Order: sequence, then C-alpha cells, then structure tokens
Amino acid sequence: GCMKNRQPNLLFEGSNPIISGCAFNANNADNGGAIHNNSSTSSFVVTGSNFNSNTATYGGGIYQKDPPAPPGSPALGVGALDTGLSVSEYSNCTFESNTSTQGGAIYVNIGNLIIKACTFNENQTSSHGGAVYNINSNNLAGASMDVVSCTFYYNLGYNSTVISSYGLYSC
Repeated sequence: GCMKNRQPNLLFEGSNPIISGCAFNANNADNGGAIHNNSSTSSFVVTGSNFNSNTATYGGGIYQKDPPAPPGSPALGVGALDTGLSVSEYSNCTFESNTSTQGGAIYVNIGNLIIKACTFNENQTSSHGGAVYNINSNNLAGASMDVVSCTFYYNLGYNSTVISSYGLYSC
C-alpha cells in the first residue's frame, strides 16, 4: 500500500495529483487521516484506492477545504467567472472503518466533490455525516457534490448516518 501509520498525512496545496490503486491504512491526523487537500486550485483524482481505519478530527479518510479568496479578490462563482474551487473526484474506492468527529470517511468544506462507484462501510462520526460531510460554510456559489452509483453500509453519525450536506447535492 501507499501509506500506513504515517503522521503527517498527504497534504496537497496547488497541485493536481492523481492517486490510483493505493491503500491508506491506520493513519491519523487532525484534518484528513489519510489525505488533506487544501487548495482552491487543485484538481484531485483518486481511483481504485482503499481507505481503512484512518482517524481524524475532520474527515477520517479525506479532508478537503478551499481557502477563502484573498481580500480584494473578485467575487467567485458569478456569471461566467470560474468558481476557483478545487474539484475532487473519487471513483471505485472503498472507505471502511474510518472515524472522525465530522465526516467519517470524507469531510468537504467548500469545493466540488464527485464520488462515483465507491463503497462506504462502517465509517463513523460523533456528529455530522457518518460517511460524508459536505459543508459549504461560506455559501459560495458553485460549490457542489455529486454522488453516483455508490453503496453505503452501516455508517454511523449522530446527526446523519450517511451524508450530511449543506451545499448543492445530487445523487
């Protein structure tokens, strides 16, 4: 596998990584037990990878947060302007037994999230999103989440057992 028992986890800022066929097992961090994507310019793709028994305060397996626009920047997501938001896509991945206080497997705070043909099994949180927590904390236009052909088994959360979303969400 790619990662096991590592601190810190993988941190991406301003890059466009493609991760394929990796295993992230038993990692621990404050944000994103396995992966922390912290950039509004990233295009992030993960395919055919497994996230098992990772732990974090936010996002047991993965944490994504787009930093706010710098002061004086033009408004984002207006008309034909690019939203400037990162795009993370996960396909054919398995998220199992990941834990956090919010977002058992995945935590997204602003940004675009695409999840295709993934399995979420026994992920757990003490608050929002047993499997996935998508919060658009700045009500930023353009932030969204699409979930397509995924399977969810036995995910636990205090406020929602599978998905908790405060942004645009389609399934």
